[in-house]
Amino acid sequence: MDTEQIKRLYEALHKEGFSFIDLHHQGNRIRMVIDSIRKTSDEPKAKTITVADNRIETHTPTSNLVNINSERVGIFSFGKSPVVLHQVIEKGAVVGFIKGISFQDQVKSPVKGKISTVHVREGDIVEFGRLLFIVELEKDS
Repeated sequence: MDTEQIKRLYEALHKEGFSFIDLHHQGNRIRMVIDSIRKTSDEPKAKTITVADNRIETHTPTSNLVNINSERVGIFSFGKSPVVLHQVIEKGAVVGFIKGISFQDQVKSPVKGKISTVHVREGDIVEFGRLLFIVELEKDS
């Protein structure tokens, strides 16, 4: 791909509101990340699309929801205390771990809020960008 094609791809991703793309093209692999975790816009649209385990998951965001996506490829673990639906979490709270061959990364909440949806189970193999949790913002966040 030349720089003009990459620029057009970036602009399309940004315009459509997607957070990442992982593209294989003519023997090359290109991964672009616009935002790994972000507040959704006031205009609800289906923006998060994740392909994992031969299924497609979509999520229609609203202004008070924040997605927590996987930033690595590995095996997901909750650790000692599994996160449960409607659990209140603090900004920076560890909500899980992603373990790979030579790493173990913490998955932290970027905001204070309540777990609205859990999209991952203990032991799931997660791909980069997979939706793990949706957090409903606390009023003072």
